[in-house]
Amino acid sequence: MKNKPLLIALALLLVLVGVYAAMTLGGSGEDEHGNEQDLEALAKGDAIVLTEHDVSRFERFSYSFRDGETLAFTYSVKGWSVEGDPEYPIDYFLVEDILEPLCDVTASRLLTSDASLKAQYGLEPAAITVELRDMDGVEYTYYIGDKHPTTHQYYFNIEGQDEIYMVPTGVAMNMAKYDSYGSLIVTPDFPVASMSATESVVVARGTETDTLVRLSEGSDTCYTSEYTWFYEGEDGLQPLDETSFMNYFNAVAMPTVQYAVDYSKDPAVMAKYGLAEGQEQYTVTVTHEDASEGVITEVYYIGQGEDGKSYCRLEGSGVIGSIINKYEFFDFNIDTYRACDFFKMKTDTIDKMVISLEGQRHVVEIDRSGEDETCTVNGAEADSAKIAAFVNALRNTVYEGKAEGVPEGEPYMQVDFTRSTGTFSEMTLRLWEFDSNFYISEFAGNTLLINKRDVEGISEALAALVAR
Repeated sequence: MKNKPLLIALALLLVLVGVYAAMTLGGSGEDEHGNEQDLEALAKGDAIVLTEHDVSRFERFSYSFRDGETLAFTYSVKGWSVEGDPEYPIDYFLVEDILEPLCDVTASRLLTSDASLKAQYGLEPAAITVELRDMDGVEYTYYIGDKHPTTHQYYFNIEGQDEIYMVPTGVAMNMAKYDSYGSLIVTPDFPVASMSATESVVVARGTETDTLVRLSEGSDTCYTSEYTWFYEGEDGLQPLDETSFMNYFNAVAMPTVQYAVDYSKDPAVMAKYGLAEGQEQYTVTVTHEDASEGVITEVYYIGQGEDGKSYCRLEGSGVIGSIINKYEFFDFNIDTYRACDFFKMKTDTIDKMVISLEGQRHVVEIDRSGEDETCTVNGAEADSAKIAAFVNALRNTVYEGKAEGVPEGEPYMQVDFTRSTGTFSEMTLRLWEFDSNFYISEFAGNTLLINKRDVEGISEALAALVAR
């Protein structure tokens, strides 16, 4: 018979499945401790409902650990709070997450009705003792024992009853997770400010203060209005490169608080996190526009804990949060974030350009005195789009490094700008050949390496501009 081996294999598989089912369900009538189980209920698949409560009816809730502390909470119109210390900043939604599974407990099995076995299941004393009181003054006490070694479910007993049940992991999971008041502290609302809605960020440590300001229209201390963030120091305003500065801004104006680690105003506790008065720490002041409150100023502190990690605290708050960035990151260095670009001038600020290229000289003029703008190149009428294309070729060039000094001799290209601005009305850009790959540029105090391909693109735009 061709299918005989297959039938034998199927028969063996059925036997193995039967053996596994018998072992899983305790077919011998015993659990992992060798105790009798309610096999009849298991066979029927009957649900064993142990609790049915309306979570909104409770006014007190506590849970105690066998080897730890007791956490107790009372309910008011403001929500759940720590019993005896209503100002303690807990996340009362987490308390509800812990309580809700206890209000609807269904056992997966009845293990035994022998009360003498409670200690064997970690129920005498219990791993967790839960006490509830509803608005009518009715009290309930539940005991949660050890966790099953393979199913990870918990043993469960109701006060005054002998039965020991197996209940789902979720019944006790959150209590095991939140085993102290500190683990329930609500993460404070640190500043959440965007770069475009922030007026200033001041970072102070010891005698050093770094002031960073946003000027939406730019500053006349800079030749272009495209820079909007500045470092305000002894030398006046210095523009910041917003791409690199963004990382620093996000860390100080929108600190990433991983979680709350402690709550206290005790100087000894604060000192563990580097946040006690007198310890070296950063004071960060953020002034920004809030959608509902208008312009507000928020102050917080950054300290380095005994463990070397960074911690923060809002002014007036005892909640201490853990933040991602290392303590040293908040030390602002203007040299790291100072703006450095090849060319950011806008076409609408240019009245005249005198361009010298390998012995040739071209004069570009833009007259905006009349109703219509007129442009000339070397005295002949010119296309304003070609002028814009030349300026954009300059603006779109990205430098590839900084250079030390400029070569001797005449530059390959020189552009003298006459502008309609109150400051920086006369400026000069120079380009020198450096090697087979790069040119060196000098403009607005920066000496930079420019890729040869970019200079070729600038030259092509100039050729198109002056062509007749």
